[in-house]
Amino acid sequence: MVALRPFKGLRYNPRRVGGLENVICPPYDVISPSEQRALYDRSPYNLVRVELGLDQPGDDERDNRYTRAAAILAAWRSEGALMLEPAPALYLHQASFSLHGQSFTRRDLLVAVMLEPWERGVVLPHERTMAQPKEDRLRLLRATATQVSPVWTLYRGTSAALAETWNIVQARPPQQQFRADNGVEHRLWSVTDPRLHRRIQQEFADRRLYIADGHHRYETALAYQRERHEVEGEGVSGPYDAVFSVITSAEDPGLRVLPIHRLLRGVGPEPEAALRAVLDGAATLEAVALPGDVERARAAVEDLAAQLGQGPGQRFCALVAGGQRAIQIRVVDPSRALASKAEGHSAAWRALDVAVLHALIVEPLLRRAGVRLEDSVRFTHAAAEALDAVRRGEAELALLVAPTRVEQVLAVADARDRMPQKSTFFVPKPPSGLVLYPLRDEA
Repeated sequence: MVALRPFKGLRYNPRRVGGLENVICPPYDVISPSEQRALYDRSPYNLVRVELGLDQPGDDERDNRYTRAAAILAAWRSEGALMLEPAPALYLHQASFSLHGQSFTRRDLLVAVMLEPWERGVVLPHERTMAQPKEDRLRLLRATATQVSPVWTLYRGTSAALAETWNIVQARPPQQQFRADNGVEHRLWSVTDPRLHRRIQQEFADRRLYIADGHHRYETALAYQRERHEVEGEGVSGPYDAVFSVITSAEDPGLRVLPIHRLLRGVGPEPEAALRAVLDGAATLEAVALPGDVERARAAVEDLAAQLGQGPGQRFCALVAGGQRAIQIRVVDPSRALASKAEGHSAAWRALDVAVLHALIVEPLLRRAGVRLEDSVRFTHAAAEALDAVRRGEAELALLVAPTRVEQVLAVADARDRMPQKSTFFVPKPPSGLVLYPLRDEA
């Protein structure tokens, strides 16, 4: 059963740090090196100093970005830049944003969720994790004893208790309100009423949560919990028994998923010929000439990408070196493409466009060229950026794919299966810095 736990959060003090848009940061795994430096320069209180600190020459076991993160957090608390809430709370977060010319609003619940191992089926993953990011997050958690960035989870259906709570809080101004650089308008309310806590806790007790983003953070929280229990004893409980979570209804109209297009290098000097060779009748190909004008070509490619996923079957779009034309790909027989890859996978996995894309095109192309995926494939969410990369010679081939649907994510998780790498990109991601979940000195 899902057990929710209100907590005394650490929150920025605007009177001390100024506008909150200057101190939040994205989750660690989407911060580029250039953005990392820009966030450092933006404010001395920007959370990037904790979430993803800069390495320094001479770093060692006693002085490194993890120990500096702990010292920074302690200093901010000491000077009142971060303040501990006086009472346990859960938080309601509203994100308003525009995407592809449309306006959306998403509603989230921020709360601690009691940790459960995957095998119990209470919280379900849909992606595999890697050792290095987990070690990085564990070192940060050990040093700071603070969960800085939340795990983002989904649930099926709606919640009457949450709807009632939203009606109550929206009668008063939010505790936080600001517009981030990416144009997202954030509003945050703190809810301290135990009656509302109990109603929400009871309503979620029989639900299942699905991780949308933050698999590494969840497994890191489990590892840290095990370490604390080894030190303090299995019968002792503490804040480390829960993970800081953002919870969103899978039916929320503001829950959006972007595609993750593939950019390939190393496939050879004639990528179109290689593409036709590996397909070998498994798909039909139709060439589409692109306008010579750069902006019109970018718009045309975005339109082609938007048509993917419309209708039955799997369809993709390839952009080859030079960027003068696109090649529309319609799969004739997906079962043929997955014949050697589907063993042990669920029907939900076999229905994924990205699974077919990798089995039918990406992996055969890389094998043919004798190169590795991790060395040869990059990713982008924008079809126009994929075209730019091909035209600049940064990629020999771009493969455009439709976004994975939310229902597909839940179906794969329900089947206890895992998606291929880079299958989903939920947006807009909850920023780090709205609330922090301390694992010490919470009382």
